[in-house]
Amino acid sequence: MWLKIRNEKGQVEAPFQLLIAAVMLGMLLPIAFYLFSQYQVWESQERVRNNMETLARELETVANLGEGVKYIDIDLSVYSGPDFRVDYFTLRNPGEGVCMEGCHTPHCWVIRAMMNDTETGREMLVAGLPQVCIRIPFNVDFRSSGCESIPGAEGQYEDLTTNLEPGFYRIVAIKKGYTVYLCKPKEEG
Repeated sequence: MWLKIRNEKGQVEAPFQLLIAAVMLGMLLPIAFYLFSQYQVWESQERVRNNMETLARELETVANLGEGVKYIDIDLSVYSGPDFRVDYFTLRNPGEGVCMEGCHTPHCWVIRAMMNDTETGREMLVAGLPQVCIRIPFNVDFRSSGCESIPGAEGQYEDLTTNLEPGFYRIVAIKKGYTVYLCKPKEEG
């Protein structure tokens, strides 16, 4: 026969090479799934962090301008999973020590992503989401109460809680003198 197979060794090694390929694929698939899930967590953290930064910059703008009203639409939705969970966001004045240490300014407010530890019942910062500083002039004060009695806007707004559940918000920042009121529009109906 003029087509004689000279090396039959390839036919003997083929099943072994196939077995090695199957083992390698079996080892790589879990790694690929792990990396994909980590990417989803990272993507969610980055989206939330960017929205927290946007809210902080908008509030800084209001604090540095003259009197007026600014509507801020912000999405604080969170796609929680087993590796990433946000129960609520806090908007607070942490005190001068935290402002100097974390924000490098003596007067600030911060936005923090928080979660409740189910084992201890304590609130804690969400890992991977550092607090976001809102740098404001020393003579400006943020308030989240008193919205119903703002002169010239009585009854139009209600107080905004400083613990915000994840979701979409329309925040009204009203600056009167040296005070910025953080409110939400009254729901009609």
